[in-house]
Amino acid sequence: MNISHLSHESISRRAQELWQQRGTPDGQDVSIWLDAEQEIRRRVDRPTGSIDYDRIKRRLDAFGNNTSSRSPTSITFT
Repeated sequence: MNISHLSHESISRRAQELWQQRGTPDGQDVSIWLDAEQEIRRRVDRPTGSIDYDRIKRRLDAFGNNTSSRSPTSITFT
């Protein structure tokens, strides 16, 4: 995602929170801003709630009708 799509306000708000959490240090404004920007970018770039149900079904179908062999540890998602 392009940085211009990130909200200046949301980065500013998060930077303020980080600055306060770190004890309001002097001279770290750029570093804290970049940390806030990176944190917001990770949240924006990470898909939330997107589940590939077709992929899960294909993986489960690989077990056939033998549902007794299905367990959370027997399926590896790659």
